[in-house]
Amino acid sequence: MIFQEDCKDVQDTFNLSQTTCGRILSRMKEEGQISQHGKGKNTFYILKEKK
Repeated sequence: MIFQEDCKDVQDTFNLSQTTCGRILSRMKEEGQISQHGKGKNTFYILKEKK
């Protein structure tokens, strides 16, 4: 599963505000659940597989 930096995919799927979406992605990144690739508008988050 891949998410763009602007959270549009997550916002549409779960009907969240951009602020809430950003907080969720930040927390998931800190906890190692997702990895960030790129910067700015070219940023993508990739969900890591559970072991």
